[in-house]
Amino acid sequence: MRTIIELSAEQVQGLSGYCEQKGISRARAIREAVTELLKEKGASERQRGFGLWKGKKIKSREWVDLIRGEWNPV
Repeated sequence: MRTIIELSAEQVQGLSGYCEQKGISRARAIREAVTELLKEKGASERQRGFGLWKGKKIKSREWVDLIRGEWNPV
């Protein structure tokens, strides 16, 4: 399938330099980039959940204990 995309001058310059360095066409570089994006987005549930609690004010273990406390009141 063919598609048309718009890139900024900075993106074109960077892409051109990358392609020249790798000895590949722009089309190939973009196909490879799309493939990598799809791999990342298609990550397993475990991979998507990794680091989910980073930056939260409560630790995941504390959260589990809090929820369990609702099930079994003291």
